[in-house]
Amino acid sequence: MAIKRSKDVEALKQQFINNVDVDTSLNNLTKLSNDQLVDQFVSISQQAALFQGRILSELRTRFGNDDRKFGEYISTTILSDIPSHTRTRLMNLAVFFERELLKQKRGYPI
Repeated sequence: MAIKRSKDVEALKQQFINNVDVDTSLNNLTKLSNDQLVDQFVSISQQAALFQGRILSELRTRFGNDDRKFGEYISTTILSDIPSHTRTRLMNLAVFFERELLKQKRGYPI
């Protein structure tokens, strides 16, 4: 399901809510300390940013060097709600970590 409009996001949210096992999720969270909860929040936020950046980067490569076409496409999707500088930062973050992983695989120190 391609999410292109705000109404699609609302439908996806409802689908997610319907599929969440609230009892299990809440039980696991209640066992964590405050610091552990904060750590989990930060970890999930970082992972989400990396995945978002990789997705945006992949989208960007599909338009080659044509910034106009990429911008036009973005403007037709929910991604237009994200400021362009934020999209750029997410893509740069993903590229940075991909390069660092390649260095690590090749035996270079990070």
